[in-house]
Amino acid sequence: MKYDNQLRYALKILEEFQNQMPLNAWLKNYFRLNKQMGSKDRKQIAEMIYAYYRLGHAKPDISKDERIFLGLWLCNREPMDLLAHFKPEWNNQINLPAEQKISSFNPEDIFPWKKLMSEGIDHRKWCLSFLQQPDLFIRIRPGKEHFVIQKMNEQGWAYEKIASSTLRLPNRSKIEDLFNLNTDIVVQDLNSQRVSEFFPNIYELRPAPDHQVKVWDCCAGSGGKTMLLYDHLPGISITVSDKRDSILVNLKKRLSQAGIEHIKIQSADLSDSKSSASISGAPFDMILADVPCSGSGTWARNPESLYFFNPKNIEPFHSLQKKILTHILPHLKKGAQLMYITCSVFKEENEEITHFLENQLGMNLITQKLLTGYTHRADTMFVSRAGG
Repeated sequence: MKYDNQLRYALKILEEFQNQMPLNAWLKNYFRLNKQMGSKDRKQIAEMIYAYYRLGHAKPDISKDERIFLGLWLCNREPMDLLAHFKPEWNNQINLPAEQKISSFNPEDIFPWKKLMSEGIDHRKWCLSFLQQPDLFIRIRPGKEHFVIQKMNEQGWAYEKIASSTLRLPNRSKIEDLFNLNTDIVVQDLNSQRVSEFFPNIYELRPAPDHQVKVWDCCAGSGGKTMLLYDHLPGISITVSDKRDSILVNLKKRLSQAGIEHIKIQSADLSDSKSSASISGAPFDMILADVPCSGSGTWARNPESLYFFNPKNIEPFHSLQKKILTHILPHLKKGAQLMYITCSVFKEENEEITHFLENQLGMNLITQKLLTGYTHRADTMFVSRAGG
């Protein structure tokens, strides 16, 4: 009876959820309004929903319940009581290698629009990556390396050291129970951290020894890249902007937790030329544009976006990205540098935009790279740097 009820709730949720907001936020609100479900039920139902969406556009002809069971079987390696109840023969084979499990269908059907993708992406591997949740990555703040490692060792936490300040942890690690977020560590995906590898040398941006380098993080969002700039290019003057006032309130709080002061925070809609012109502090020695995008490089964390994807969804982002770049470049000092970043796998948001920067806006491309995350249980990002 318990498993039948869980399945019933899962099917009801799949009928009601229409991608109105991120699934995790929608489920949190749904469970708050339906308190008759216990914590174990909520956890199991959420896993069923995510397993359903992880199949993306594959197997559209099977029923919703069969799709849930197939998703659970493909996404797990340990036996499950729920599967044992509904599909005992599958549960007995749940530890088979992934390649054997997917023999019944083509995994590339999970996302069938291969031609939309940036060069260098292994389409099959990217599709297979949806069948597992990415890991949790943290960045240790400067000067906290010894403290963080020592404390994790004392507590017996499992982690993998990727770099001197980058650690990989199991996805559900309650890292906030051990450290002060933003003060000791920052929760930040592996490739989001790797963006710092493409920052210009501070001396490239400083024309004279006494010149204070001015950087504008123009689509600051939650501030992860802002803190990355502050920690890797010490002494710079930073201006941040976003069009969402609520985001700026949270950003200011986060920067305060990180001990980062004297940053100029401004509200601006960069798709609007008049609003863009209101930014003070120009000209800047560098602009970092981590622009709004499809977020397709993060879909393994948010598989509902994969499931509801329509190729027509890309063009509005493409147009918005071109508008933003057109409006921010007048704020860039002559000869200065622009960093363009997306968490997208689509060439229309990546290479086609850098072509626009070169051919329409007169920038000189210095470097660009796709940071693939699907083989590292991480997100995929695109980063480029151009000179004015």
